[in-house]
Amino acid sequence: MAILRQEVHALSLDDGAERPGWPVDVSGKVGFDPQPHNPRSALSLVKGIVYVAYGGHVGDCGQYRGRVVAIDAKDPTKVAGWATGGIGEAIWAPGGMASDGEGVFATTGNKMGGPQGRTDSEEVVKVTGMGMVNRTNDIFFPTTWQQMDGSDADFGSSSPIYLQVPGATPSTLIVAPAKTGHVYFLDSKKLGGMGGELFDLNAGTSGFTAPTGYQTTKGTFVALTLGNARCPGGTMVPGVAGILVAAGAPPKPEVAWCAAATGRYSPISTTTDGKSESLVWFMNGSKLNAVDGETGAVVFNGGDGTCAGVIKWTSPIAVKGRIVVGSANRLCSWSVAP
Repeated sequence: MAILRQEVHALSLDDGAERPGWPVDVSGKVGFDPQPHNPRSALSLVKGIVYVAYGGHVGDCGQYRGRVVAIDAKDPTKVAGWATGGIGEAIWAPGGMASDGEGVFATTGNKMGGPQGRTDSEEVVKVTGMGMVNRTNDIFFPTTWQQMDGSDADFGSSSPIYLQVPGATPSTLIVAPAKTGHVYFLDSKKLGGMGGELFDLNAGTSGFTAPTGYQTTKGTFVALTLGNARCPGGTMVPGVAGILVAAGAPPKPEVAWCAAATGRYSPISTTTDGKSESLVWFMNGSKLNAVDGETGAVVFNGGDGTCAGVIKWTSPIAVKGRIVVGSANRLCSWSVAP
């Protein structure tokens, strides 16, 4: 089937009707081939601008580029964007982009055809306004970018998050997991260019995840899914790793706990007041699990285990005292006991 347009729609929450001025044919406005481009990532709305990230289709079929398209939500005739310099370099992660309230942070993948010279592969990039990138402060890529490019071990398969760490210098971070299992901690205000990370944590292997960040009485945590997490004591466990980010100059992260799980599902976190009773929720096969956010101890283990068909990388949502998960053909919902 030919893909003739890449459209972005805006629907009324009241009645589902299309808002005036929408949909927008962004491929026509920005001028890119709609056929090979694929908007897998969640959309972002920041300071009145809708950001849409693009990668390609499975198999790298066609001449696509990683893109962040920007649409003025009040005047959708205004469309612009940023694109990677090389073919490929996709923004794959379905969890979407991070934001500091000023713009969005995207992670890109490998250049198509391997590392023939770097353009925008294997990087974290901040996009503001209508597609602006400050290449002095708003780019980061590891010194190992060439090996990552050559082995398809890219950043673009995981979403970054914006994390505030009280008492740390700097106190606002971008946390970016890579497919290698390394997790890079960056200064959100100056990403650092090549090798400019504050900390490179070798947290395990096979990172395909959308992380979650949360505060507890013990400090600031990040939880994410790994094919094998490098746990305290040196054991390797497939599942979710809880990383404690100790305040310092710079902050110092370490894996504090692991929770075994089957499948590449992304976690979320909840607290009762912003710090207390922290829980990390994630799918474990067809069951929902919850673990203590400070220790990883199992608190809830799955109900009846009948929520089959949940697609990989799916995160639960917490709403009105329930945890809800979307599967391939239905919604599964668990109520939280008072």
